[in-house]
This record gives sequence, C-alpha cells and structure tokens, in this order.
Amino acid sequence: MARLRAGDYSLPGGVLVERKEVRDLHLSVLEGRFWRQMGALRRVATKPCLLVEGADRDRGALHPHAVRGVCLAAGALGIQVLRSSSVVDTVTWLLV
Repeated sequence: MARLRAGDYSLPGGVLVERKEVRDLHLSVLEGRFWRQMGALRRVATKPCLLVEGADRDRGALHPHAVRGVCLAAGALGIQVLRSSSVVDTVTWLLV
C-alpha cells in the first residue's frame, strides 16, 4: 500500500477522499490545516471529495454557520462534500 500525496482514500476514477471526523474538521480549520489539505486534494485529484464523518457536524469549537460556510466554500472549489453519520456509514460511502 502506497502513501498518498493528499487525502485519505484513493478510489477508482480519480476520486480522492479526505475524511474528517467532526472534531478534526473543527480543529483543522482552527489550526490552519484545512485549506492546505483541500488545496493539495484539488491539485492531485481528478475528483476531490471531502467526507465529514459524525452525527453532529456542529459539535465543536466553530460556530455552526462557520462549519456550513467551510463546507459550502469547499463545494464551490469543486470538492464534493459528503456527510456520513458513522464509521459504518463511511465504509458504505467508500464501497458504493
């Protein structure tokens, strides 16, 4: 298994997925990692995808409007944003 230059999962058809648990989404935005990661994902992937995992994406340090804004901005940059409620749901998304 090779280490990816960006993202967490590489799928057929040029799909590259960056998986973020809700807590990590909040922290990565606050710590300044999020947009660097999204930039790398866009440069490397034909079809970049952000998968936000967790039942409550608003549970964290960021205001709920900020979380929605981040997801909308990522989408506007051509990154498909998916939500999953749990690890099991994430696996379902990845296998579909």
